[in-house]
Amino acid sequence: RPPAVARRIERERAFDSLVQQEFDLGTCDITVLPPRAVALCEGTARYTPKVGNRKARTESRRWTFNLRQTGQEWAIERVDLR
Repeated sequence: RPPAVARRIERERAFDSLVQQEFDLGTCDITVLPPRAVALCEGTARYTPKVGNRKARTESRRWTFNLRQTGQEWAIERVDLR
């Protein structure tokens, strides 16, 4: 499988394994240099697994959003999660 297809399948399996999932992006540090921008966000992810211990869990997360401007619109090109 091509890497992009493998990553998509991996994401689908991860979402299928959850009862619910919520994100709080918290505080974001945004750098804008048109036509690009980067948003670094620190927050939390709260989720409940479908199998095993079904207790809701909350974990710290760091997101990096890479954005691109087209005209007056901004679109997310990539998201990295740690």
